This record gives sequence, C-alpha cells and structure tokens, in this order.
Amino acid sequence: MCDRPGGHGCLCLYMKEYWVFAALNDLCDNDRARYGANVKAYWEKYQQALIGQQADVDADMAAIYAESPAKAEQTATALAKAVSEEAFGYAKTMLTELRAFIADDAAGKLSETDVFTPSVLTENKMPAYSVDMLAAEPEQPAETGQPSEPEQPAEQPEQTTGFTDVAADAWYAQAVQYVVDNSMMNGNGDGTFEPEIAVSRSMLVQVLYNLEGKPEAEDAAFTDVAADAWYADAVAWASGNQIVNGVEVDEFAPDEDITREQMAAILFRYAQYKGYDVSASNDLGAYTDAAQISGYAVPAMQWVNATGLITGSTDTTLSPMDSALRAEAATILMRFAENIAK
Repeated sequence: MCDRPGGHGCLCLYMKEYWVFAALNDLCDNDRARYGANVKAYWEKYQQALIGQQADVDADMAAIYAESPAKAEQTATALAKAVSEEAFGYAKTMLTELRAFIADDAAGKLSETDVFTPSVLTENKMPAYSVDMLAAEPEQPAETGQPSEPEQPAEQPEQTTGFTDVAADAWYAQAVQYVVDNSMMNGNGDGTFEPEIAVSRSMLVQVLYNLEGKPEAEDAAFTDVAADAWYADAVAWASGNQIVNGVEVDEFAPDEDITREQMAAILFRYAQYKGYDVSASNDLGAYTDAAQISGYAVPAMQWVNATGLITGSTDTTLSPMDSALRAEAATILMRFAENIAK
C-alpha cells in the first residue's frame, strides 16, 4: 500500500502536484469502465489542446527572447507555474466529484450503467496555454543606474524561540519552542523557522529517525533516494520497519509535500512500531470532507482525530489532501510526544 494513493503511473507526470493525479488514478483503477473512461478521455483531450497551442507559445517566447533572454526565462517559469496550477485545479475538482460519485455508487444510489463524467469534460475546460494567461509581466530588475526605491523593512513580530518569523502570540509558538528544545525540528540557520512552509516526506521521516536515536539501517530500496542524501538512512530505517512505503514500487518522492492524511498514516504506523496504544478511533462522519480520505488512511485519520493529534482544519473539515505545514507539524509532534509517547 502506498503512502500516496495511486501507484500505476500518472495522468500528468510533469506536474509538481502529483498526488491528486495519483489519487485519481487509484480510484479509476477500481472500475476503469465506469470511473475512469471519461477521466482518461478528458486528459487525452486536454493534452491534445496543449500540443495544439505549443506552436503559438513557441512563437511568442521566441519574440520575447529576442527582446530579452532574461525576460524570456522569467516568462517561461511563470507560464509553467500558471499551467500547472490551472491543471491542478481541474484535477482537484475532478477528484472531489469522483469521490462523491463513488460514495453514491457504494450507497446504491446509482445503477451499473451510470458512468462518471467530470464537469470539466462536460464544460470543456481546456488549458489556456498562452503567454496571455499571465496576469502581469514578470517583474524586471532595475536598470543599471536607475535603482528601484529601497523597500522599507517590514515591522518584525515579537520573537519567541529566537526565530524572527514566530511571534510570541502565534498559535503554534509553544509547539515550535517544544520541538526545537527537544531537537525534533530545527530552524533554517538564518534566524527563521518558516512555519507556513510545507513539510516534505523526507523531513517527517528524519524527525522520527532522530527520535529513535538514528539506528543503523540498510540502504533504501528507492531509486529516487541517493545513498548520500541527508535523509537516506532515515528513509531506509522507516521503510525497513514498515513505517513508510513508497509512492511507487521503487520511488519514495522525498521532496514531495506530505499531506495531512499521509502524516496521519506515518504517525499511526510509527505508534504501532513503538507498541503504543492505537485502539482509539473516532467516527469522522461529522466532517463534510471525510469521504475524501484515501482508503488506506481512514484508520489512521480516525486514530489521530480520536487522540487529538490531528483535529479538523475547521469545525467541519479535515482537509486530508492538504499539505501539512511546519507549524502544523510542530503542533502534531508536540501532541504526539506529550500524549502518545508517554
């Protein structure tokens, strides 16, 4: 079982936000004819639209490059990001709709002839792949001899834990202090903690590995984990003890943002590894997005919710597919250390 749903390829491999495409693929695998046929049809149509627009984009980029190579590089980067975000938004809409369709199917509300058709297909939502999709031209550096007006330094929040970006009254300040004091997490070496930055899969595994005292481990059997990577021993240890799995048979995706449900699953397995009590379980029916939790992560989400490790992102939502931020991770790890590993 993967930490991330999917495992049979990707609908759009160039996307940074791979998880949503892998989740779609995993659900479609359950019934390719009824769930996956129109999903496949949409992405094939989407890809053909991109191909058809490429010549115009190439011509526009050539003109920009002739004007300024630096501007062309900035434009290309901004355009790639814009296209990725657009496709990611369509994919998230599709995933939400497919999960609702499958839930209705499981409840007996649909017939065997009903086939899932995403709204993006019926509404013909195709890529707006063009330099025109950029809201504004990339910011250009000031010309030599015409320096831009210096920005006034932003007012700094009151400090705690020695980090300039952690205010004393921030909801996560105590947790940051705790994880730093207990060597569970560190700052960035420049006086910041970056609480709003997402936690990667390798970061969480390294934290747990540190807690274990960095025991010896065999080499990680993942093609994307180099033997000399700073997290290699941690991944090898966690994988060898069934605390983590790959996102593919031979891929771990160490730099990918970890989702809230993935974090729950890894902490659940770590608790099992340590012999802690994992019998607590909450009914998540009160959360409107409970159906979005991947099947493999349901027991873990029920446990972390029952123990208070991971509560709702709001009173009615769990946001299982959202990335876990460093502030959230610090809070969850503090709760784990104080309430589970006691």
